[in-house]
Amino acid sequence: MKKGKSQAKWILVLAAVVTLAGAGGWTFMTRLEGAAPVVRIDPPFSAVGAERAFTVEAEDTGSGLRSLSVSLLQGEKTVVLLGRRLDAAAGEGRVRETLRLAAGEHGLSDGPALLRVEARDRSWRHWGKGNPVRMERQVRIDLRPPVLQVLSGTLNINQGGCGLVIYRSSEPCPVSGVTVGDSFYPAQGGLFEDPLIMATFVALAYDQGKGTPITVSAEDEAGNQARIGLNHFIRPRRWRQDTLEITDGFLTAILPGFTASIPDAAARPPLDQFLWVNRELRKANYEKIVELTRTSDNRLHWHDAFVRLPAAASRAMFADQRVYRYRGQEIDRQVHMGVDLASLAASPVPAGNRGRVVFADDLGIYGKTVILDHGFGLFSMYSHLSQIGVHAGQPVQRSAVIGRTGSTGLAGGDHLHYAMMVGATFINPIEWWDDHWIKDNVTDKIAAAGATAKTGD
Repeated sequence: MKKGKSQAKWILVLAAVVTLAGAGGWTFMTRLEGAAPVVRIDPPFSAVGAERAFTVEAEDTGSGLRSLSVSLLQGEKTVVLLGRRLDAAAGEGRVRETLRLAAGEHGLSDGPALLRVEARDRSWRHWGKGNPVRMERQVRIDLRPPVLQVLSGTLNINQGGCGLVIYRSSEPCPVSGVTVGDSFYPAQGGLFEDPLIMATFVALAYDQGKGTPITVSAEDEAGNQARIGLNHFIRPRRWRQDTLEITDGFLTAILPGFTASIPDAAARPPLDQFLWVNRELRKANYEKIVELTRTSDNRLHWHDAFVRLPAAASRAMFADQRVYRYRGQEIDRQVHMGVDLASLAASPVPAGNRGRVVFADDLGIYGKTVILDHGFGLFSMYSHLSQIGVHAGQPVQRSAVIGRTGSTGLAGGDHLHYAMMVGATFINPIEWWDDHWIKDNVTDKIAAAGATAKTGD
């Protein structure tokens, strides 16, 4: 019995020793791990202006982080942006630091510099100093903002209309454009051989009147910003009032096409269904238009005046202030963002001008719809079609048939809802049907800007 107990005791002791040895070995191996931390800069950049904010991240999944430092070196000058030793007790394996670099405040000058990020972990390697990592990036200090020069002269623009702005920047700028009120219209090169000459169409929305500020701005790669006022003259407009009587017959005819889109349609009375379509679906459809018009080709696809639906009468005008009434009571108000043109049923619909199809599908209240990109932010839209004859990505020629008129979507009868946009801002199409307006506001400005660009005035 004593011999058995003695053997059991020695077995337990041996097991304990093995366990401790294993734990010690695991700890020893962990502490001697050889993988260095990983460091990242977000967003990556190659130029530093008057001020630059960025995030540095360090990560070590083995022994944890010991230290993290960030510095900028130019000549004999070293600017320490971060020097952090991490608490061992916390055992941090991942650290993110947002830093602000104000080059001017640190006495840095225009020219090359070196951004250095260093980190160490808590490994016992390198005589207990840990595994090091060093990341270095060549950057350029640039404290000079871009210089902007308007080449297209004074912008004369109608309320609800548009115009073309052309300007030169002294350097390439990843962000550049024109701001009208709160709306930004990004500019692009490509209209001229000089890549520093930028152009964009801009819009004055139907509800932006006199006093709307218009500025040209640019931000260079280093983050330096420039902004100048644009000389402009705004011609105010007043819009028509229009009353639409909603009948039970109209609701019965129109709502079945929207049942699948209306939440809890079966539980809603017809009028509530209509109001959801007229308000909420309208908003959702506009957000889709915003998405579709976010980018535009940097070439003018079109030429000459835009084509109007032939032999068509105007049934509703741009920016009509619509009041919806049901059984003698006002139920809603909306603004009509296009021109309604009525001809014979299923009339061929011509493309207003040369362009590229960016959308050819159903669009909620607009029914079957085609949207064309004409370049530099200019788009045209054709809605309530009974048939679509083109597909997304397809180039089309001026007057080419792209579909046929119809009554799909929220339409009371066969007609074409024709709209034009600069970006996602609807504009009055009437301007683009006028050769004289196009000459004064687009083609003559391009010619004048080209002459100015060549002489350097």
